[in-house]
Amino acid sequence: MQQKLTRKLQDKSAQSVLVDMRFNLGHEGFRKFKNMIKAVKQQDFHSAAREMKDSLWYQQVGKRADRLTKMMEDSSVTPDQP
Repeated sequence: MQQKLTRKLQDKSAQSVLVDMRFNLGHEGFRKFKNMIKAVKQQDFHSAAREMKDSLWYQQVGKRADRLTKMMEDSSVTPDQP
């Protein structure tokens, strides 16, 4: 699933975030981020970042989670842009 998702993404920052999370969480852990994955599929990166912040993973990972969330928020495509 993650490979299909990253292949469709144009934004390299969002791709990097997903690859990092998938590597560190493993397949089953990554799949638990259903709302984040849904938001990324819709290219709603701000909602994806909000879902990342609203998780135990975010609390446990610390600075790396902050960096990854910021990268997701700063992704270039949002629903408000043409």
